[in-house]
Amino acid sequence: PVTPAEETAKDDASAVEAVLKRFLDPKETESVVAKDWEVVQTQSNAALEKEPDNPRLKAQVLLAQGQLAFSNKDYASALVTLNKAVLTDPDMTAAQYSLGNAYLATNQPDQAFKAYQRASQLDQELALAYKGIGDVFTRQGKSKEALAYYERAKTLGHVSAETNYSSAQQLMKRKRWSEALKELQEISKKEPTADVFIYMGDCYVEMKQPLSASQAYHKATELDPKSALAAYRYGALMYEIHEYATASEALERALALDLTGASINRQRAREMANKAAEKMRKMK
Repeated sequence: PVTPAEETAKDDASAVEAVLKRFLDPKETESVVAKDWEVVQTQSNAALEKEPDNPRLKAQVLLAQGQLAFSNKDYASALVTLNKAVLTDPDMTAAQYSLGNAYLATNQPDQAFKAYQRASQLDQELALAYKGIGDVFTRQGKSKEALAYYERAKTLGHVSAETNYSSAQQLMKRKRWSEALKELQEISKKEPTADVFIYMGDCYVEMKQPLSASQAYHKATELDPKSALAAYRYGALMYEIHEYATASEALERALALDLTGASINRQRAREMANKAAEKMRKMK
């Protein structure tokens, strides 16, 4: 018969495995929080007292410690600890994936690629690893490669606004406007933001659809009235289609919102605003 102690140990191991499974599931990974990693650390430590030479248990403790440091944005400590975890158990998929995240957070894309690639070799269906590799290629400016890995991640179930957004950005870099637009439209249904609608407007402009572009830019100004870029894009388009009153108002707003030209071309905005005002005077 199974003793109470053995039953407890079995339950603890199941709880740890449940956390690791959720962590590697793209639909649940965001729900794994510090409290979960504390459970992994505590229960793995308890099991380690009975099996002090078990490399997996040691790696689980290190993984939990690394993830706790990562969640506190202590990326240096996370990196050191997670490297120890993969050295202790090179075949722990979760540790390899977590190490990739730590390397990417410390701007070391080449090392991140190696960790994500190892994770994908250990689990060829790991959508999160392919998404991570896509992020590496994005960081390196390799849009074609990034797109391929984002598509792989989506095929394996990593369907999220973040993945759609990353794909859209890469598609826009490759001037695949209609495909990018589809990705952005999907995001807009779930997480509508000014940036998403600005990008949608940009796609419509490139596709020679000014009416749809103006609607997208206008929506962006509604979602974020303090976005200088949204106001600028809207104003510039309104100027191009001879809606001078609307253009003037939007461009003046953009200039007032961005005093340094961090996100807009202040000189061009001023010139268009002046010309719009002049056009309005001549029309009276």
